[in-house]
Amino acid sequence: MINIRYHIVSLTAVFLSLAIGVAMGTGFLNKATVSQLKKQIAGAEKGITQANQDRAAAQSQVKRFEASDAALVAGSAALVGGKLERIPVLVIANENIDEDSLDQLKTMLQNADADVRGILTVTDRLRLDAGDDSGLADILGTSTTSRPVVQSVLTTAFSDVLNQAADRAVDSKAPAPALVQQLISGKYLAFQSPGDGVDSTSLLAGGGYRYVFASGPDPRVPDEEFLLPVLATMATKGPAPVVAVSAAVGTEAEATRTTWVGAIRDDTDLRNEVSTVDDLERFTGLLTTVLALDDLGTATRGHYGIGTGSQSELPAPS
Repeated sequence: MINIRYHIVSLTAVFLSLAIGVAMGTGFLNKATVSQLKKQIAGAEKGITQANQDRAAAQSQVKRFEASDAALVAGSAALVGGKLERIPVLVIANENIDEDSLDQLKTMLQNADADVRGILTVTDRLRLDAGDDSGLADILGTSTTSRPVVQSVLTTAFSDVLNQAADRAVDSKAPAPALVQQLISGKYLAFQSPGDGVDSTSLLAGGGYRYVFASGPDPRVPDEEFLLPVLATMATKGPAPVVAVSAAVGTEAEATRTTWVGAIRDDTDLRNEVSTVDDLERFTGLLTTVLALDDLGTATRGHYGIGTGSQSELPAPS
């Protein structure tokens, strides 16, 4: 006869068997899991090592390309010497763009014997969200301090002095316009001298000027708030004496290559009046900028580089 003691013994045996089974199964499972994890870790470590090696190789290759480009720029006088002789060239750039490319551009222009007048940088005081500004209104002689209105007046005035300096003959004795110096004094523009004791007081004096407008994917002053309206206003009178350039650098280089010049290439009015270059970070782009500046003396305008909307890497031989 089965009594309570039998039930207790039976239940104890069942629970003991379950406990032993769970313990043994868990032990085997842990061993399998640990083995699999070790394999996964070893594979990941191998992948990381390979990725590091690939990255080091890529960085080494980039450095070789940069060194090669730098050597080509340094020796470019033999290639472009005299190409821009006696031609005044002023670079107008947005803040927060690639400084190395600008430095290389200055060297390239000097090797082409251009009369480099320096770099004017658009500061964030010209942002539309900078608020109403009586100082800028005073410079322009407007009766309102409303930023959009003042900015519109500035666009027209600045475009006019650039076009006038381009239209005059190289040997013109015209004095420097006061507007640019006032904008520099008010810190709306910043001036970087090309060297040789050149200062901002002679900017846009004389004539025969040609311009390089430089911007990038993340300017302090959005292109549509200043540089693009200035360019559009200059181009209303015909082909503008401007080459618009950008350098593709950083982790999103290709995605942002044409952020600046693309706005010009996509504009049905501007694209036939302004030349663009989208690869200023390369020797080819620097060379193209010199050649495109030379072409500004004719009606030739083109779009060069390797980004969307480019027609070729280099201008056709003249």
